[in-house]
Amino acid sequence: ANFTNCEFNALEVDDNNIYAIGSNLDGGRMYTAPLDANKLFAVNLNAVWSYKFTTAGGKSIALDGTNLWVAAGNTGGGLFKFTPNGNSYESSPLITKDGAKYVVKKGDKQIFFALDNGKHYIRISDMSGSVIAEKTDSNITVQTRNGKNAISVDDNYIYVALSDQGVAKYNLTDGTFVAKFVPSEFRPFG
Repeated sequence: ANFTNCEFNALEVDDNNIYAIGSNLDGGRMYTAPLDANKLFAVNLNAVWSYKFTTAGGKSIALDGTNLWVAAGNTGGGLFKFTPNGNSYESSPLITKDGAKYVVKKGDKQIFFALDNGKHYIRISDMSGSVIAEKTDSNITVQTRNGKNAISVDDNYIYVALSDQGVAKYNLTDGTFVAKFVPSEFRPFG
């Protein structure tokens, strides 16, 4: 595997492998390596392999059994599904969104977040990729497009870190906006 100039943005681990995604000058890359007892991964680099999947950089990854869901940002980005095929993967883009930021699995749901011309785009689907809810929120405009975004999900809500706009809360059932907290706007006691 060629690790030259690759920056990793996200990891997933199952019982046998570690999956790392990121990008280098050629675009999005995914690396897999077998886990080895008491070591981070196998010491044989021939067991580590690289898969180029798009011109966009890999931002986050969610594992569902043998399938991997990848959010890849920048030109040519979006939500990709990776299905194992022998010693490689078949990748298929499900959504094209240059501002793709994050994908996460919660129970039997998958949540995908992107910035769509500065507006929030949230897609909630089942693990087959069938859409349950899809929303573009025009209430919040994110000015810092290259900021770090992350998602956390509890049983009822999706919490999205929004770079310069704090944190937003969305309903997990239908993706509706609930509230936001922007630290720079917070004024204790009035």
